[in-house]
Amino acid sequence: MDAERTEMLTSCRRRVITGRFRVPATPGIERVVLRIGEGDETVWASLTADEALTLADALIKQANGIR
Repeated sequence: MDAERTEMLTSCRRRVITGRFRVPATPGIERVVLRIGEGDETVWASLTADEALTLADALIKQANGIR
């Protein structure tokens, strides 16, 4: 994961980290990385730009629904 990452701690004490990953020596292969949790309970996803935007849109819609 690169230096441009964002980290937050949820109210249920889960660490959520987002960042970008570029495959070295392979131009054009970049992913948005989502990591949730720590240690043995860590789950992660490597998303294309389109997948990350779709997830972001879904999260915004859900958040707006409970405001």
